[in-house]
Amino acid sequence: MEALASEGDPSRKPTPEELGLVLDSLVASRALIVEDSLNAIRKPVRERKVILNLEQVEVERVLSDVGGRQWVNVLGFGA
Repeated sequence: MEALASEGDPSRKPTPEELGLVLDSLVASRALIVEDSLNAIRKPVRERKVILNLEQVEVERVLSDVGGRQWVNVLGFGA
């Protein structure tokens, strides 16, 4: 996947197109599952609900690795 334009400036918000690339990548890897019920297929794909398809322990590990104690404290796990 191509690097996001905001990589050099962490204060810049990603564009909708950049967020779309991230979402598409997460769906392709099955880390996220996009809602596909009969009602959902009437909506544009990017307006559908998504389901996180990862174990809680894996989410905790990644957030701890990326955000350190900040995420651990905010989410109240690993205390």
